[in-house]
Amino acid sequence: MLRRSPALYDGAFIGVVVTLSLLWYLPGLGFYSDDWAFLGMYATSADQTVRGFYDASHSPQHAMRPVQLWLCAALYGLFGLDPLGYHLVNAVFVVLNPLLVYAIGRELRLSRVVALPVALVYGLLPNYSSDRFWFVAFAITLSMTAALASIYADLRGWRARRAAGALIWKGIALAGLCVSVLAYEVPLPLLLCAAPASLAWQLWHGRTSLTRRRILQAAAFAAVNIVAIAGLVLFKLQTTVRLGAEQGLAAQVSAIVRHAVRFDLPRGEYGLNAFNAVRVHFVEYGAQLPVNAIALVRTAPAGLQALTLAAAVAILLYLAVVLRSEPWPGRRAWLLAAAAGVVVFALGYAIFLTNYNVQFTTTGIANRSAIAAALGAAMCLVGGVGLLVALLPTTRTRSLVFALGIAAIGSSGFAIVNVLAERWVKAYRIERDTLENIRTRFAALPPQSTLLLDGVCPYVGPAIVFEADWDFTGALQVYYRTRSAAANVVTPRMTAEDEGIAASIYGQPKRYPYSPSLFAYHAGSGTVQPLPDRETARAWLARSLAGANCPPGHEGLGVEPF
Repeated sequence: MLRRSPALYDGAFIGVVVTLSLLWYLPGLGFYSDDWAFLGMYATSADQTVRGFYDASHSPQHAMRPVQLWLCAALYGLFGLDPLGYHLVNAVFVVLNPLLVYAIGRELRLSRVVALPVALVYGLLPNYSSDRFWFVAFAITLSMTAALASIYADLRGWRARRAAGALIWKGIALAGLCVSVLAYEVPLPLLLCAAPASLAWQLWHGRTSLTRRRILQAAAFAAVNIVAIAGLVLFKLQTTVRLGAEQGLAAQVSAIVRHAVRFDLPRGEYGLNAFNAVRVHFVEYGAQLPVNAIALVRTAPAGLQALTLAAAVAILLYLAVVLRSEPWPGRRAWLLAAAAGVVVFALGYAIFLTNYNVQFTTTGIANRSAIAAALGAAMCLVGGVGLLVALLPTTRTRSLVFALGIAAIGSSGFAIVNVLAERWVKAYRIERDTLENIRTRFAALPPQSTLLLDGVCPYVGPAIVFEADWDFTGALQVYYRTRSAAANVVTPRMTAEDEGIAASIYGQPKRYPYSPSLFAYHAGSGTVQPLPDRETARAWLARSLAGANCPPGHEGLGVEPF
């Protein structure tokens, strides 16, 4: 029975293991960072419909991503302030992505020994962990789901025997492409190259005959994709404010290319950089992945340790059983898998040749951009293990050692994702407690007031509690149902200047003039400090920063655990 339906059994196994990686933390997740800004706009919108929520959140910053805005608005319309519904929807995308990777691999007639572990490892890697936890980033997960579905539909359309079937599959592929690009930009280079690369692969291996019909159909499919992508890129260029490029796009691309080969950039530096990318994906989440997982899981609850062990055993046993009778790929196949992984990895970051909006980090919200590149990293990891195993003398030995290697990688990702998730769960508890205490202290916020939150660390590890004006302001707008709420968070970036309190994060400065309506609230003691003038503010801020006991964090990264 197992021999007759390997794809069905493999798909079920991938789905079960990736779902298992979600169960421990999913019910405890909440809202973070930009989530609160969106929720504040929704909660105070005069039009309490999905269209109204969309209009309320529409801005120049998000105009190029209408699918993201519609997704966020629809989820709020469905679930309101209950975060579980949001995270369940995202969980579907998280599970679908490795299943689609496996389906694409099988459609390309890749060896089961390659396709199954690549999909499994991709579904468990922590490289893009914030896409699992952060509501506003769910559009990124959807973008990858739609991109993979588009690639799969194109492959099915190519081999459709009837024109009607080919057109239906092409329609699905085109819809997926549009949804993907209008939700987020990261998969765009992968979509641009997928169709010709897949066709070349099949022709090279003699799996698609060079008939006139096949050639014309493939050319038509590729042409439709290119025209669609060109139109979508034009739309984004006309609507985006994120490129920068004050000196022109060509000059900026040239500067980014030079920036990409610098080896002296610090962690968390903005902009494409090959050395930081390799460090994150192939060192800390490559060669050091099991070591980092052990370091984290050692302090995890016993239940999570047991769950991780169960995942490791399940992966080991399943792969050892189903792969032992499979034809074993030679070294050339493994080299090809790793080389293709390098290409996919590069394409996953290629969009950042046009802008500086990327940071390379193992954790924190900045790793949201790694969701496409992580597929290439998974291919490289599996290819590397396969190359090492190819040195062993017998297929039985190879399958067992290979299963051990993939189980180590998969369970390490499983462990890291769940330990990081515990930080996000804790951060949400702190958020709720803080907001409830503020609401207890203030039945209503004073009109036109500005509240500065003191006594709360902005990060729990890589997870954000409150770190900026937009998240804390949005949270107060939700709790008090008023657009007039203004707020910020006390951090070492805050200064008391001559004209008012100044703060800046992610390159966005804020200034609050001294007045009787500017005050600080200390979450620990519940005390309120008015800040009517510079002298009072400087004395208060000096005391506040001196008494702070927060580990140093960094925007986009939080407090890194490694």
